[in-house]
Amino acid sequence: MSWIVFAVAAPAILALTNLIESGLLEKRIPDPTAFVIITGLFKIVPVLFLVVWGAGLWPGAGLAAFAALTGVVGILIYVPYFQGLHRAAAADVLLMWQLWPILAILAARLLLHETLHPVQYLAIALLLVCSALGSQGGERRRGPGSARAWMLLASVLQAAEVLMQRWLFLRTSFTTGYAWMAAFSFLTALVLLAARPVSRKVVREAFRGKSLKILVVNQALDVAGITSSEYATSLVPASLISATEGLQPLFVLLFGALAPFRKFSPQPPSGRAHQIRRAVAIVCAVAGLALIGI
Repeated sequence: MSWIVFAVAAPAILALTNLIESGLLEKRIPDPTAFVIITGLFKIVPVLFLVVWGAGLWPGAGLAAFAALTGVVGILIYVPYFQGLHRAAAADVLLMWQLWPILAILAARLLLHETLHPVQYLAIALLLVCSALGSQGGERRRGPGSARAWMLLASVLQAAEVLMQRWLFLRTSFTTGYAWMAAFSFLTALVLLAARPVSRKVVREAFRGKSLKILVVNQALDVAGITSSEYATSLVPASLISATEGLQPLFVLLFGALAPFRKFSPQPPSGRAHQIRRAVAIVCAVAGLALIGI
């Protein structure tokens, strides 16, 4: 059961990055695309580590191409995620994102032939309620598309990535698959950097400004969280990983209440109706995840 340690550590670590990123988008780096590029550029760190370690071997043309596609999907998830985070508080964005475990579990049943127990249907219904409640209110900015629309796209991409990772790890080692995925995430970030002059300027200023130390810490946490998640995915069915990673919004609320993180996370709307919706969404998330198999 060691996979549980990695599967639960991942959403806990990534919840910290959610709070930090929310604060940086609000106050210091107001360009979501620039944040996608920065996240992708830091993917070179695990690539270099794995290469030095002797991992990242050639898995064959077919698996290398599939790993490349998985890496591209993995970095593109950040596009709708940062757009959603630009428009709503971190906790609300993560509650909206609760659709992805549902999509992943259903797709794993159809495509990977993983078993779906009858009680999991009730869990899926509860997670649907959680996502629906989380998408009501909470947006703080206007722009092309709403936070809920962006997070629906993020859910589809996240579910696809988990299934692709599981398929890949069933056919090659974790270190080899991870190295190739991270490498192509990095290359995708380079393409975005070259194609977006405005974002390139923001990235340059971020690396030169006072935000650099926070960015380094945040990206170190992001790499650790993603590595933990992908290692757990290599060990057990995608359905279980999808369920445990749905704990992320709960960690966001827990950490967001702590004094050290309040300066990073803009305060969400404090209306009574909004707080009640959020509380019910959290209860549905906990119950749904428990039924799925935590």
